[in-house]
Amino acid sequence: MPKAEDPNAEIKGDAVFDLYGRFKSAGCQIDVDGESRFAAWGDRSWSDGGDLEKHVWSSLTPLEPTPIAAGEKGIVYRGGARAYFRCERPDLPPSPRNVSPAEVKIVELGLSANSAPRTQHVKDVLTTLMQQYVQFAKRELKCRNG
Repeated sequence: MPKAEDPNAEIKGDAVFDLYGRFKSAGCQIDVDGESRFAAWGDRSWSDGGDLEKHVWSSLTPLEPTPIAAGEKGIVYRGGARAYFRCERPDLPPSPRNVSPAEVKIVELGLSANSAPRTQHVKDVLTTLMQQYVQFAKRELKCRNG
């Protein structure tokens, strides 16, 4: 993150990381000098991984995404990283009739550091953070296939 003029940072976000409770997403954000400098989020996707790549991740092409070893598929790009994985949770209630059970099991994670310098070092840090985030999410979400 760039150096702050005012050393006070504000952290905003959800108190609990649970994508299978009341909401299907969770996240946190670090603001420095009143601007978002870093964000991490997770979302239980209503689409499968292939659909996610085709309709969402394809919009990241101008940011030159590079594959990384995180989750079932991960990418790092200028200013961020994304990964998705399948989370098996046999304890979940049945899905609504209009939602495929396969879709409910897909979890997408994202990291955003848009104000970070566009360097290989930042991409390396985002890659490592995403790998750790995937492991954290699988553990916290109690994925049986983790």
